[in-house]
Amino acid sequence: MGITSVDGFTPQSLIKNVRLIGGGPNFLLNFLFTGGQTHPTEAINLAEAVGYVRVLPVVGRDEPAVPLEMMKGSAKAVVPPRLRVSKTLNEAVAMTPFIGGDSWEGMNTDLNRSLAERITREQVKTKLSFGLTLETWCADLLADGAVSLADVDGTARYTLDYGYVTTGTAAARNVQTAKTGTNAWNSDQSDPISHMDEWETQIRDYSDYGGPLVVVCGSNVAAALRNHPKIQALLDNRRMQFGQINPAAANNYFATLGNFDLYKYSKSRRGAKNAPTLTQLWDPNTVGMVPEGGNGIFEIHYGAIYEAPGGRRDEIKQLIQTDWYSKMYSSDDPPADILINESRPLPAITDARPIRICQVIPEA
Repeated sequence: MGITSVDGFTPQSLIKNVRLIGGGPNFLLNFLFTGGQTHPTEAINLAEAVGYVRVLPVVGRDEPAVPLEMMKGSAKAVVPPRLRVSKTLNEAVAMTPFIGGDSWEGMNTDLNRSLAERITREQVKTKLSFGLTLETWCADLLADGAVSLADVDGTARYTLDYGYVTTGTAAARNVQTAKTGTNAWNSDQSDPISHMDEWETQIRDYSDYGGPLVVVCGSNVAAALRNHPKIQALLDNRRMQFGQINPAAANNYFATLGNFDLYKYSKSRRGAKNAPTLTQLWDPNTVGMVPEGGNGIFEIHYGAIYEAPGGRRDEIKQLIQTDWYSKMYSSDDPPADILINESRPLPAITDARPIRICQVIPEA
């Protein structure tokens, strides 16, 4: 077919298209891991930025400037995982009516127009899969402080571990001791508000984060709070904060309890062909107290795309700085155009101290 020279199918146009396409209704991506930073290299230096924000001394007019310590520490070069998928778009595919498209005979007479529509729809579906994949990584990362990245056959490629504290001083632990018996939140005798206040105090005492905090609740936790006899009357579901609702979390918000906005997080994913079973991303019996909207605690970095222009192996390869990448290239045997969509996202936690995770309902 060889249409990659047409303006609408150049990498510049395709990249612009795929960047404008939304990644789906993903709570963590839209509410916590907001924004993103692209890099001109494949490897990215990561380090926890702790201990470099301090109260400064005041100096007189004739006194020298106070020397500050340069940021350093155990930076580690990490190559972000590579998400790269292809779709073969031959003439038969381009001319085949798709769901939601025109299907009467003789309608699809313009091959380029039909292929353009097909490309857009394939980009949309791929972007949704990319978004769900990244949401899965973010959920694992938030719950455990670590995420394992696997190949298509399920083999673990490597693990990102941001070092949640699980031992030592109880008040400094990211992962808190599970609530059982009368302390479990599905018990009428429990006191969820005191637990939230305790975690907030820990965060204020063991980190220099002073911003607002929210509570992410699994589905069973949200149901237990709604039915809890001690706090039913205290749940405020009006969500009035300067007269606005955060659009990224409007459907997840369910109430305000004391100083905290509560968000129900219930989402499932379907794995690859070798693991098609639906799996929940967040433990329904677990809560997480985290900084609202990320507040610089959660980030997503995008490594550069290592690519050959046009997909030809004999051309000079280059690094492309972008968050989402897409291109078309022609195949002569069999004759077809290949649509490539790629991204190299890396979710990161810059400071784990203002995070508390706790299982508040025992497993059934």
